[in-house]
Amino acid sequence: LRNLGLVQASLKRPTRVSRGLLNRLFLLGCLVMLSVLVKPGFLFPLVWIGLIFLLDPLVYRFEPESSVLGRAEKGRYGLIMRLMLAGLLCGFLWKFWNYWSGDKWECTVSHFNFWKVLEMPLVGHLGFPPFALDCYLLWRVFLLFRSRVLSRGGVIPLLALVAVLGFCLASFLGTDYFTVVY
Repeated sequence: LRNLGLVQASLKRPTRVSRGLLNRLFLLGCLVMLSVLVKPGFLFPLVWIGLIFLLDPLVYRFEPESSVLGRAEKGRYGLIMRLMLAGLLCGFLWKFWNYWSGDKWECTVSHFNFWKVLEMPLVGHLGFPPFALDCYLLWRVFLLFRSRVLSRGGVIPLLALVAVLGFCLASFLGTDYFTVVY
């Protein structure tokens, strides 16, 4: 998208980032993610934004120039806008190819299961832009973890690998159990 000249250097009014703001956003991220566990049938859309509030303050503390907040602090919103546009584009293509496949997914969004576009309610497509930011921030956290923790060697990398594999297994099993209808 950058090479196409879309949303190049988007310089806007800078956002002030303080330590208090970082702490409040991190706490908000924790509360949002926990609230989804309490009332998943109603609060599930918050998963898409909860990770942003949870991860971006962490990235900002160690590598401000790579975080969404760090870019907003300098008034540089180009990457943020391109990521969200890329998320929308990829989500649309994902659903487009799914629509034409023989064995396709039919997506539902509780309470908003109307106005379908490519087998998914229109409002469901709004989750793709924040999902792109989630993916970007997860990648930045992984890079930070790799450079600061895994490079040291010892038992910590092995424990990290076990924790990640356990989390992935629990996520897949939970997703199948709670969301897949046969």
